[in-house]
Amino acid sequence: MLSNKVVLVVDDSSTVRAILRDVLRRYLNCKNILEAANGQEALDLIQEQGREIDWIFCDWEMPEITGDHVLAEARKNPRTAHTPFIMITVRADRESLMRAIEAGVDAYIIKPFTAPTLVKKVRAVLGRPEKRRAGRVKVSGDYKVSLGFGGGEPCGGKLYDISATGAFLYIDTGLGRGVALYERAELTIDAVDESSGAPPRLKLPGEVVRMAAENPYGEGRNQVCIALRFIELNAEQQEQLIAFLKQCRKRTIVPGE
Repeated sequence: MLSNKVVLVVDDSSTVRAILRDVLRRYLNCKNILEAANGQEALDLIQEQGREIDWIFCDWEMPEITGDHVLAEARKNPRTAHTPFIMITVRADRESLMRAIEAGVDAYIIKPFTAPTLVKKVRAVLGRPEKRRAGRVKVSGDYKVSLGFGGGEPCGGKLYDISATGAFLYIDTGLGRGVALYERAELTIDAVDESSGAPPRLKLPGEVVRMAAENPYGEGRNQVCIALRFIELNAEQQEQLIAFLKQCRKRTIVPGE
């Protein structure tokens, strides 16, 4: 199942790492396993070999740099923004689970775990479309949205859905110039109802990863559809984004659920 994949195992317990290695090799036919004994080692490997890492299995409770921090950094890195990330933890409370989901985790395994449980989680992640893996939420509400490229005038638009790793939106065709794939952009979202608890304004840096010349949702062809992947979000931007996602989830449902 993972025979051709590079897997990163992160845990400060050598015993747990050995168990994970055994399960990955015996039950998932994984041959290429990288190991990190702490969060800093994991971040170093992600920085050095992010493009080659296909899966990440990470403990939450580690000294200094915890698993949720590793997850946040992995999602900020364009090379691992969509890499399947499975969190392994003793935390069984709903609040921790929601925190991990909002940060972009793909699966959540509670210790102690069995080999069938881990295999089941991997199969579930493999069976999900990319949109669900990214925790994407359809946006329901009146938000003023604009997308700016470099020093040019921001272009107004409409936000269709958003996740912890990116957004899909429609923008006006009056860009004034062409837009290239992987071009840097800044997404600005103004919350109309500030009493709802959402931040009044979010400014989220990203890069264009997909474009379409016409609107596939039947709202007219005078727009361009753009998929934006967030990059280099600082701590404040991440907190604001999580707060906005919480508000969106209260108003709508995850597509495909």
